[in-house]
Amino acid sequence: MILWIIFYILTISLIFLFFINEKFLIAKIDTVADFLSNYVLKVSIKDENKKFLKLFNIASVVILVLIHFVYVNKEPSSVIPIRHIAVWAVFLINAVFLLFNFKKGYLAILNIVMYFTANLLFAIEDKFFFYEMLIATFLVLVSIIIENKLIKKEFRIILNGLFLFVLVIIIQNFYIGNYVIPTQSMEPTILVGDRIFSNNAIYKFSDVKLNDIISFSEPLDNTYLYTKRITGIKGTTFEIKDNKVLSNDKKISDRYYSNGTSSVYSLLGAGKYYIPKKGDSVRIKYILEWDTQDKVVKSIENNEDFNKYIKEADYEKIFGVYNKYDGRFRYTYILESDNSKYLLLPILDFKYDKSKMKKLLNKETIILDDDYYMAMGDNTDNSQDSRYFGYVSKARLKGKLMLRWYPLSRVGILKSNDK
Repeated sequence: MILWIIFYILTISLIFLFFINEKFLIAKIDTVADFLSNYVLKVSIKDENKKFLKLFNIASVVILVLIHFVYVNKEPSSVIPIRHIAVWAVFLINAVFLLFNFKKGYLAILNIVMYFTANLLFAIEDKFFFYEMLIATFLVLVSIIIENKLIKKEFRIILNGLFLFVLVIIIQNFYIGNYVIPTQSMEPTILVGDRIFSNNAIYKFSDVKLNDIISFSEPLDNTYLYTKRITGIKGTTFEIKDNKVLSNDKKISDRYYSNGTSSVYSLLGAGKYYIPKKGDSVRIKYILEWDTQDKVVKSIENNEDFNKYIKEADYEKIFGVYNKYDGRFRYTYILESDNSKYLLLPILDFKYDKSKMKKLLNKETIILDDDYYMAMGDNTDNSQDSRYFGYVSKARLKGKLMLRWYPLSRVGILKSNDK
């Protein structure tokens, strides 16, 4: 809590200074840029060689062409239709700007921004695309240094652009998130294409509440941000009975919820489940092995040796059932705790910590260092959520969705009691 308070004091001061005295900050950034450019000029060639610069830019484009056409995934995506357009657009901009020796400072900024945000903005996951962005950034910087007559101007553009980028990232991640909804999982509360502002500071200083609509980093692949509703909170029991969610035996709303559909593999059986809190102890009760070819689920009880089924190198790939791994066998597990007589759904965070996962597979007990929650979609029969991948840790929560600002015909506050 203290560290978050310090962080927000510092960042609020920076944001306030930027809006109140932008010229002062830009002057300081320009001073740093001039210092860097003067240093680079001292160790680089003194005279501009136009012929060499032209050959270097052509060679750079050839390198990017080889990477792009041989390695980068350019296939269209059914989930994010503009993904392949973004991949092609960035490549073409790099090629054209380098060939014409044009606006290279802005080009460097574009490549850096795409490296850090392409996954978030366009769901680009191809590692070769990110290699392409790194190599393109390096080539552009070298081209700027070779040209040298504009190096101070270009360095100023780059540093000012990076400062603004970092400022936007800070605001987006820690203050006001801006999300576009890509799936139907929260209908009818939130529709596909809705754009939502979220409060990304609230859970740093307050508890999560039932029915909050949240954004969080999913634990299956640790890649995407999901939007769901909190249907169970730390230290309580969770149950779906007569298509209603019960928290500590009390109905949380009149919404319809199901245990899961036949088309996907739900972990929920009949009865109650315990949602753990920080300090609780957990261990594996049994492992579930899913044969994706024969569509058969096998229970591996705790009197067997778990490690003969699970290799340490495969933890991240095979645990989760519905993650990106395309192997035949996948695994998940049901937990138990000394703090409750009820069973627990999986905590997939363990698969990213090999030491903890190894302890669990050795039938040892783990003490939790975070609180956990149930997160489910309102469109209960068309939502991949905690029924399938287990609990969401508080550390994974990004923010509470607050305001729909698009489409304009449906602008309004998102309330926790929305039906």
